[in-house]
Amino acid sequence: MIELKIQKALENNSYKKEIVFCMIAEELKGIGFKTDCIGFIYLQEAIYMYLSTPLHSDIISEIYGRLAQRFRRIPLSINRSITKAISDVWNGKINKFNYTLLSTSISAYYMPQNAEFIATIAENVIIRLRKELNL
Repeated sequence: MIELKIQKALENNSYKKEIVFCMIAEELKGIGFKTDCIGFIYLQEAIYMYLSTPLHSDIISEIYGRLAQRFRRIPLSINRSITKAISDVWNGKINKFNYTLLSTSISAYYMPQNAEFIATIAENVIIRLRKELNL
């Protein structure tokens, strides 16, 4: 679960959105995501929303709805783009041995569900934020 101090820093914009976006991009590129696909952009936004939104059981549906409004798409289109981006990386050039995902349920050989992937990358970013914010 995200720490309240980190969430407050993100909500109040006391920690720059651009810096967090760069951290997310670095995490995604480290796995092998291409920055020129729409799924990358949706994932980056979804992970940021996940970090800056109070957690509850239906957070991913809410994120898909917000992304759909922002990009003038339907939530199913957002879901498919993210799934395809994750699938392309997992079935292709994923950097399986140089990158360790935190979740024990995700391995380099098992393609995670979208929500599981978003939460796992968010955990990695939280660890980096804790270090940078000295928490």
